[in-house]
Amino acid sequence: MLLADEPEAKLPLLPTLEFLARISRNEGIDGLGLRARKHLKITELSPAFIRKAHATPTLRTALETVCRLAPQEDTQLKIWIDYRAPGVKVCHRHDIPLDMEHIGICELNTDLMLLSIVRAFAGPDWHPNVMGFESTLSPGQFVCEQFPNTRMLTGQKSAWIELPRSMLSLQAHSIGRPFLTTSTGVGQDGLVELPVDFADSLKQTLRAYLVDGYPDIKLAAELAGTSVRTLQRGLAQSNLVY
Repeated sequence: MLLADEPEAKLPLLPTLEFLARISRNEGIDGLGLRARKHLKITELSPAFIRKAHATPTLRTALETVCRLAPQEDTQLKIWIDYRAPGVKVCHRHDIPLDMEHIGICELNTDLMLLSIVRAFAGPDWHPNVMGFESTLSPGQFVCEQFPNTRMLTGQKSAWIELPRSMLSLQAHSIGRPFLTTSTGVGQDGLVELPVDFADSLKQTLRAYLVDGYPDIKLAAELAGTSVRTLQRGLAQSNLVY
């Protein structure tokens, strides 16, 4: 069977990794996986994810959605978000034994998928300031050239990309719909003032979290990218309370 005839066919992971690694070694092609997928966009991901991405009004909910969906696409892939660091880390790893060469290929493939999601919210030119790799091998010249201003750390406990916490409240603008809300200035608390349609936007944001119960108001404020006080003031403008 030719892959060109069955573009949706799924390949066994280990033989595919060995094929890519062997071609890279034999042909002397640096960063083969990145070369093949460096232009990946969110619109090229699975239709199931794209449908869910349309229902995620913020980058935070989009990333949390991909954490839940990842095992459906790759049963060995685990993606999670580390909120403990000053800069939020989106982490990933494969739960199968792989050598460093194969780990490096997997990591770059997942990184590109995550970058395509972040860029749907932050813009096509966004690059992380820091990327971590579980592989102890150097990412290679081609990879470094594609991320010239990104610091790359090898030998980490998992692979990850880092992004500022403030980006979590960004709203999607490149998956076929405009921003849900617009900013109107800076409030007395130093955070972004809320738009007139804030109540409707907040309802859409919280809908994805209702399966786990009603979110605490502090989480709701964080999702909206503002403070509890400003959130309450925004709802009051529509004669609502949280």
